[in-house]
Amino acid sequence: MSVTPLVLLSELKAQLSQAGSSLSATADARIRTLIEEESDRLQKECHRRFDERIETRYFDFIHKRSGGPLFGLELELDDDLRSVSSISNGDGSAISTGDVILTPRNETVKTSLRLDRSKSVFWQIGANDPYGAIAVTGLWGWRGAWSLVDTLSDADFDASELSATVSNGALFEVGMTLKMDSEYLRVSAINSNTLTFATNEDGARNLNGSAAAAHDNGVNIYRWAAEPIVQNMVKRLVIWRLEQDKSPLFGQVVLGDVSFPVDVSSMPQDVQKAIIRADLVRYTVYSA
Repeated sequence: MSVTPLVLLSELKAQLSQAGSSLSATADARIRTLIEEESDRLQKECHRRFDERIETRYFDFIHKRSGGPLFGLELELDDDLRSVSSISNGDGSAISTGDVILTPRNETVKTSLRLDRSKSVFWQIGANDPYGAIAVTGLWGWRGAWSLVDTLSDADFDASELSATVSNGALFEVGMTLKMDSEYLRVSAINSNTLTFATNEDGARNLNGSAAAAHDNGVNIYRWAAEPIVQNMVKRLVIWRLEQDKSPLFGQVVLGDVSFPVDVSSMPQDVQKAIIRADLVRYTVYSA
């Protein structure tokens, strides 16, 4: 999995500057590495991802309300679904997205798919694959938002290129997750108005399950930002790691001329409490 940085280097430095501190003695590359590591750690701790991605996830059907009014109708999900594009039932048949209600209706992200009870269709367990036979393709991720940054200024930005020209390179930053049309990209380097993009395991620029595509000159470029509470937690975790870098005795108890290590690998208690208060932990059901 390519880890989406949930906060930018400039945002972290701005917070420290307001607090009267700085990161001048620490290399930017090191801090960006810590941002990715702590973004990944926070997501694993919360059992959810705080970015946005296109993905097909596979489920087996569990009769949660056996014999009740939703028996055979409700499929619980193990991740946060924002929208659904296609569904394949356990018997291999396609289910129309118009026959499915995403619940809870009043929330940005959904935790289950409920079939319209007026239709004669039910979730099925696959005959040859009873586990993970139901395939749900859609847009996944917990909240966050896109904001317009700039426009493409490249007359021939095809699907295979790893760099593109924008109108104003000063508006971008290494680590930004961008979206052009429906393709996700991440900035890895900036040279004046030319952006270079990170590559996936196939050596292509398209990330988070999107497809590489050609984009027209003048197309809008959007930047992804995680929820503020998520950004603040990642900042706190990175600062915690930087404190470990600064002190050779961090993680040790010294008694006289004797020292012994203590475990500092767990999250700071203030972050743990914030996760609980914000109800960020997702309790999942089985997914193949």
